Amino acid sequence: MAMSSFVTFATVLFLATSNAAPTDDGINVLKVPEKCKQPGFCSVKPAGYDELVKKIDKALPDILKQEFEDRDKPETELPKVSPESDWHNCPYETRTESMYLYHHGENSTKIDIIVQTKLFRQRVEVVQCLPKATRSSGEVVVVSGDEQCFADLGLSRLAMKSECVTSTAQRTLYIFDEEKEKIVQKAYAVPACCSCRVSYKNE
Repeated sequence: MAMSSFVTFATVLFLATSNAAPTDDGINVLKVPEKCKQPGFCSVKPAGYDELVKKIDKALPDILKQEFEDRDKPETELPKVSPESDWHNCPYETRTESMYLYHHGENSTKIDIIVQTKLFRQRVEVVQCLPKATRSSGEVVVVSGDEQCFADLGLSRLAMKSECVTSTAQRTLYIFDEEKEKIVQKAYAVPACCSCRVSYKNE
């Protein structure tokens, strides 16, 4: 009889614990926005991120908290467009934003949690080429065709073409390793420059 009662108790306990809500308050609680499911950085704070902040702050080394002021650059409400005087090269825009997640690509489900708390912020400056730009006079400059940049050089007559390309630079950021509950460093390729690339048309 005692054995039967024990088996019944164990069965009830197993069912209760298996049907209970998960207690993991890490990446599983993050509701990744659709925008953040694309490869690269995402500046949209996902629902559930604030629940991780206490863990992140606890894991932050004191030395990083002391460096806060060095990394607390102001965000740009609107992207800054390059000066019109430089548009014969390549028009581009620069924005500085707080990034919360980094998606590693279409063939990967891994998403890094970038540290963003009141104790330590990491704002990232991103530069991107503009497919078109509007002059202050209202004229729209379209960047397309065989001569996207330095068109005044007449490169097409030399069987050459030019295009605006975004170059990247390595930037080290601090992310939260949920499994180990610690802060780790990772290097990312950040779009940092838009420049004119000239090549032969048959290349």
